[in-house]
Amino acid sequence: MSDGQAPDAGESRAASETGAAAAEVRSELRRLGYLDHQVERFLLQDALRRTPPWRAIGLLALKVALLIGVPSSAVGAVAIAAGNGHLRHSPFDVLPLTLHLMVPAVLGLAAAFLILAGLLALLVRLSHSRRIEALSFALALLAAAGAVTVAVWQGRAFITDLPTWISAGLV
Repeated sequence: MSDGQAPDAGESRAASETGAAAAEVRSELRRLGYLDHQVERFLLQDALRRTPPWRAIGLLALKVALLIGVPSSAVGAVAIAAGNGHLRHSPFDVLPLTLHLMVPAVLGLAAAFLILAGLLALLVRLSHSRRIEALSFALALLAAAGAVTVAVWQGRAFITDLPTWISAGLV
């Protein structure tokens, strides 16, 4: 450059600040007991690398969606096949049904994770609180309650066909 300054002096300073912040986050995750188990290490390994935050949260959303979506689609496929009476006659139809359910399950779960992560980031920013554990727990409870409410609402026709002693606790 003409001013004698290295072309990436500002970038290297920003990278060193980002690296220091990432090292602080890594040490805090280890102190809290994260990064000890295989699943946590799989999910949070991008926190150990220097990746842009948008890429790290996108990869985390995809990993969480795969961890939840693949078994959920398999369970859903077995339930659909059993409910339609096809499981006994053609049990191998569960595999293509699982693959058919997997894509929307993974995409839907990734979108839900990104929405919840965005809400959590907004709550942390608005509340100026460092108690992210309490906020994330409260948000997870609200999301779970919402999911159960939607499931009961969608399954209300099925619930009304159940015996009274079972449906009384659900409605």
